[in-house]
Amino acid sequence: KDAGYGGLNVTRAMMDAQMKYKVAYSQGLEKFRYIEDEALVGWASQGSYPDSMSKSFECQIMDWADDVAYAVHDLEDSVHSGFLSSHSFRDSILITTVLDDAFKKTVKSGLKVDADVIQDHWLNLVSDLQARDHSLSTMGPTPPTYAEQKARRKELTSHLISKYIKAVGRAERPGASGQVESERYRYQVAIPLKERIEVTLINCLIMAAVMRSSQVMTLEKKGRQIIRQLFYSHLDADGYYLFPNDWRELTSLRQPTDERARIVCDYLSGMTDAYAQKLFARLFLPNQGTVFDLM
Repeated sequence: KDAGYGGLNVTRAMMDAQMKYKVAYSQGLEKFRYIEDEALVGWASQGSYPDSMSKSFECQIMDWADDVAYAVHDLEDSVHSGFLSSHSFRDSILITTVLDDAFKKTVKSGLKVDADVIQDHWLNLVSDLQARDHSLSTMGPTPPTYAEQKARRKELTSHLISKYIKAVGRAERPGASGQVESERYRYQVAIPLKERIEVTLINCLIMAAVMRSSQVMTLEKKGRQIIRQLFYSHLDADGYYLFPNDWRELTSLRQPTDERARIVCDYLSGMTDAYAQKLFARLFLPNQGTVFDLM
């Protein structure tokens, strides 16, 4: 497109495939769509079933692929970094936390399962992990070289991704025949209970063993503080002058606060971690940044 074009000219299907959260901000949920996007969401969701809150078939595929990718690669990274080892599966407090969290998440998702079922799937998952990566086993020999350990991790990652993706099927939505205008809403992704619970268990394991550790939580706290201070600095009355020239064209000093807040959010969300830290240091740390630094 030419330089004056405002963005990608995507199709309705492509846009709808990315709309994982269609609930309005006014409903008070953690993940939502902005009020001003209502017309856009309605346009992209045209022909949906049973209403515009439903996810399209393509969005469901993206959603599951996203869940699998994050869970499996976070598992690999956690083993590589030492957050997870054979000792993790001897930690009764950790295991209890994982099982309790997985049960709550499974019930919240609408699946009716007993805690005993979650535990059975946990035992099967752990057995699978330990059989394919000896560094996770409480009994087997540890691979003697770093290269072999890496190979085991990669084999485990490949095995899990293959298992969780190949298990997925397609099913027609109940009562969809003759009631939907778009084929994107006629079908839904069918994920077997076993694979769905296993991915939930992996996510809960990562959360309990890694994301809630002091090593990660201290960085999480720092990251939140950086984003919070950058947000309010750009939202201030003189925050307009902190934007680079191309972003100044999207806002103005007389713009309502809620509209400027949306632009600030979009601006911050496009930053890399390194850029956000550099900008934060320039704004708030003494002796950091000069007028000659490129931003």
